[in-house]
Amino acid sequence: MEGTDMESVVVYDDRVIWHFAPGTKIRELGNTGREFIVDKKMPGKLWLGSTPCQVSDLEMPVEVIGRGC
Repeated sequence: MEGTDMESVVVYDDRVIWHFAPGTKIRELGNTGREFIVDKKMPGKLWLGSTPCQVSDLEMPVEVIGRGC
């Protein structure tokens, strides 16, 4: 939801990410600050740009920066 105020949600448990809606955007809060998008078809699959990743690749915690559908 760009352009609207959204309360920051920080996730510490990577098991929660498996339940995010497709298209949800998350950002690592560690040194890298990488931004990922939850895959639209496969739970647990994330995209870092055009690179496919797994939830286990994340540096936790992460912040939800955009809600999926």
